[in-house]
Amino acid sequence: MAQTTPMEQQTGKRLVFEDSIEVQAPLQEVYRRFSDFNRFPDFMSNVEAVRPSGDNRYHWVARIFGIKQEWDAEVTEREQNRRLAWRSVNGVSNQGNVTFHDTPNGNTLVRLRLEYSPPAGKVGEALESITKNTQREVREDLENFRRVVTGQQGVHPRDLEPEAAYHGNLEQVLGSLANVAVWGVVGGTIAHFALERFQPKLNNPQSWLDASKATLLGQKIGVSRTPMMPFTSCQSVQSRWASHVFGMATGASIIASAVLRLMNRKHDALFVGQWAPTFLGFGALARLMGSRGIRTPLLGQKASWAFSSAALGAVLTSAFWHSKGYRRQGLFVGQWAPTLATAAALARIYNPD
Repeated sequence: MAQTTPMEQQTGKRLVFEDSIEVQAPLQEVYRRFSDFNRFPDFMSNVEAVRPSGDNRYHWVARIFGIKQEWDAEVTEREQNRRLAWRSVNGVSNQGNVTFHDTPNGNTLVRLRLEYSPPAGKVGEALESITKNTQREVREDLENFRRVVTGQQGVHPRDLEPEAAYHGNLEQVLGSLANVAVWGVVGGTIAHFALERFQPKLNNPQSWLDASKATLLGQKIGVSRTPMMPFTSCQSVQSRWASHVFGMATGASIIASAVLRLMNRKHDALFVGQWAPTFLGFGALARLMGSRGIRTPLLGQKASWAFSSAALGAVLTSAFWHSKGYRRQGLFVGQWAPTLATAAALARIYNPD
């Protein structure tokens, strides 16, 4: 498949998108398929319907940023097997053209140019600038058109990923499990040595009382000395801040997931939304760590840190798979994170005494 790199430029309030794709089919067949506007919903994900309304005009129904939009467009050029052009006559302002070219290997090169003014004025322009939604959809719609023409109907690009290398591969599943386990072991080991060395001193109330008495004595004899601040007091302030941060992250995950779903980015919406319970679990864990009324045995603290590290490992492993295009595998690993974060919180409140 030959293609040009998607290009976007802005001319005033009108955005211009250009892209191309090589379709493995004869030119006449490709032109016939693309000139059948009624079938545009077959490969355009956000287009719900295109109906002829007479005088070479068509009524469009689509969703832009999740909001239903309707407009009428007229075909301004129709050159058999060479070129199609259209423009809107009301509603969402847009116009475009598509040209068809023979290739030496008998395929057809399709070149598309789209000019488009986002709805909602400055707000729509800002959303388009941030999300690059239309640029991505132009590429995906062309990819889907190629699949429809070549006999892969019913498969949308957002549902396609490099799963050819992954069909319940035992090695990849065990690798993900091992990766998360290693994170847990490393975190637990670090916590073991750190807590064994520092925690008894920091959490020993008698040590702080002795320091306070020494300070009072020092004041009487004219020597200034600052007592050591209780570890739990400092920890409580830090834990509250951490809890607030994770709380905001929970809300941001939910909102971002909803926005992505409105944009029809289903896989990305699931990927982002799955972190809400994980962030919530980490927020609860931070609160428990700062609570003065909960005394967790050293064994429970070590287990909590091990589970926390494993949860972080699940998050990073999931992000790795998602970035590589294995989105289902990313969701599969990411679903472990909230369970591990909850286990870390439970370890903090479990006291066999």
